[in-house]
Amino acid sequence: MIMRCLLLLGCLWLPIVSDAAATASTAPPASGETLRLQRLAAVAALWNEVKYFHPYVATRPVDWDKALVDTLPRINAAKTSDDYRAAVDGMLAALNDPSTRTLEAPGKALPNAKADPSPMVRMAAGVLHVDIARLSAAVDASGSNSAGARLLQPALEAMPKAKSVVIDARAALPSDPGGAATSLMQMLLNASSNRPLQLGSMRYRSHNGYPTQTGSYSSGGYVSGMITEQPTVLPGLGKQPLPPMRMLINANSTLSAEMIAGLHAIGARIVSEGKPTEVDASPHIVELGEGVRAQMRTTELVSPDGSVGLQLDGAGSGGKAIAPMRSTIDSPYAEMKFPAVEYRLLALFRFWGVIDNFFAYKHLIGPSWDDVLVRYIPRFEANRNIIDYQLTVRALATETHDSHSFLGGGFTESAAHLGRNLPPVELQWIQGQTVVAKLPGDDIGLRVGDIVRTVDGRPVSELRDYLGGFIAASTPQAWQRDIQGSLLRGPADSRVHLGVTRSDGKPRDVVLIRSMLPGDPKWQQLHSAAPPLPVFGVLPDGSAYVDLGRLQRSEVNAMFDAIKGTRATIFDMRSYPNGTAWSIAPRLTKKKNVVGAQFLGPMVDGRGRDDSDLRNAKQAMEQRLPPAEGPPYLGRVVMLVNEQTQSQAEHTGLFFEAATDVTFIGSPTAGANGDVTQMVLPGGLGLSFSGHDVRHADGRQLQRIGLVPHIVVAPTIAGLVAGKDEVLQAALDFLARPD
Repeated sequence: MIMRCLLLLGCLWLPIVSDAAATASTAPPASGETLRLQRLAAVAALWNEVKYFHPYVATRPVDWDKALVDTLPRINAAKTSDDYRAAVDGMLAALNDPSTRTLEAPGKALPNAKADPSPMVRMAAGVLHVDIARLSAAVDASGSNSAGARLLQPALEAMPKAKSVVIDARAALPSDPGGAATSLMQMLLNASSNRPLQLGSMRYRSHNGYPTQTGSYSSGGYVSGMITEQPTVLPGLGKQPLPPMRMLINANSTLSAEMIAGLHAIGARIVSEGKPTEVDASPHIVELGEGVRAQMRTTELVSPDGSVGLQLDGAGSGGKAIAPMRSTIDSPYAEMKFPAVEYRLLALFRFWGVIDNFFAYKHLIGPSWDDVLVRYIPRFEANRNIIDYQLTVRALATETHDSHSFLGGGFTESAAHLGRNLPPVELQWIQGQTVVAKLPGDDIGLRVGDIVRTVDGRPVSELRDYLGGFIAASTPQAWQRDIQGSLLRGPADSRVHLGVTRSDGKPRDVVLIRSMLPGDPKWQQLHSAAPPLPVFGVLPDGSAYVDLGRLQRSEVNAMFDAIKGTRATIFDMRSYPNGTAWSIAPRLTKKKNVVGAQFLGPMVDGRGRDDSDLRNAKQAMEQRLPPAEGPPYLGRVVMLVNEQTQSQAEHTGLFFEAATDVTFIGSPTAGANGDVTQMVLPGGLGLSFSGHDVRHADGRQLQRIGLVPHIVVAPTIAGLVAGKDEVLQAALDFLARPD
């Protein structure tokens, strides 16, 4: 694509500046702490642009983390915009790329080009001189589409007689290497050469989602790589071979790098006047505030022989070897138990860049994302110890509003601070209250239905708000679900004092021992206590029941055999399934080629950084139900759902919805779906998030909404005390109605 524009002067609008502030000429300049935070936020954005889209970071041994860490003290110490600019240049110097640097302020006068009285095309002693830079300027000045052929005609007539050719592409002022000069060279070469000419091409980085950084399994199929464009081939319509050629270039050369590489590949000598700094780049401009702008490379030249970078002739020049991709897996810096402040800010900037570029649901975060850097920089700087740091990261993760923002390894100290152990009690959020929902068989002084008012003397409402500050959740119901599981945590074997209110309204104080970890078999037995129904079977009213949380894939055929002939089936999805939707849903319909869900995943690359549409590009996919492996079940279908229905459980609902006229009964689901992937942060911390935007088959939003029941039924405290499954009963009542 040699006719493209080399440079689109787009801006990377920083999230810390509102549109109004960015355009208002009367707004006073920031100063002091505000200015420092704005600078750090701007550098974070630039650092991430380079991290994910500069080719050298993926192909050369660049320690880009260290470049940031070394620069942060200079940014903080900068007294003037010149100091600030110098600090940014110091960071960019780690790339060893002259094309990536800060620029002079816009509007600065450029030197005037000196007039050259010599002819633009001339022959001397058999050597044809073609000043392609001046020819190009003349074409641009004429504004005529036909001017190029007319001005080039003397060169076309002289080429057959030339013993050698000198192409002068040196320009006094910056110009467009994808413009008239390259077009003129194509015309000249096509008309003069009897052989095809393959030009060079550009390669650039591309990301299809965010590959997991932990080495663990991720179902998203996310991948990063390099795209090398298919090179242009000039057909060669002339009658004789090209004579020997020499090309003169400089930093402002008017010819595209692809053209120069193609000529070099057929033996043309490339001689540079000074070091060419931009001829093989498509710079992306990043606005950093205070009139400071950074230009960064997003592409690099690939010659026809596969070598990378512009190859020159003459002293001190020489080609570069092929540069394959290197691993870009981030270091977790696990040895840093409590990272220094620069590495804590590295954690913040890394998190921000990952979410900003690769979180499938960034558009659902809302205004809180616009100032997240400015809000959290002081919080990370103020950390006094490892617990502070880990709690700040936990709080940062909540900014995604994604129930898939799980904590990975490394949060040991903050987990101990918040408490790991629990008493043998399960709490649930029912009718706006924290309620005892499950108990062991032993009498521990509590009853199912007791309302918890205080924990260790602290009002439970206050404790909910505190713990909720560390819980990422897609919906309010998912947030309350996870809070209830944390309210009673504390040190192992410690006592927890509960103030509860019984159903008769009388208060009671109960002391329990935090004797279990959530992973203990006794806790799992309490939490996952099976309902008094089989995994699948026929109920007394003639309808069938299937517990999708307990049903295994190996049991699907037996399940269908058991429910065959029933008029309706209740599928209980108030838990987490075992991958059975892919074999069940296709058998709930006679339809073929059914779209079960839509997927959208981030698809971003270096060539799209200055295009607002391409910056937010998505790869779309329709996920279809697999072929059925058995006869269809065509009875009525009901699915029971609640806040425990999340991710694959919600996806099961999407599949059932696409296959048949399913009726959802219960309460809204968690609203978190999309293949999970993981990032790592300094201190050995791991965080996950949803990498795909998953939607209903018709395109409706699922994330942060959940599956919305057709019949809303929420458990009540009275029903809980009476041992009733009110949601299941509502399903039975619904099925008892006439069709």
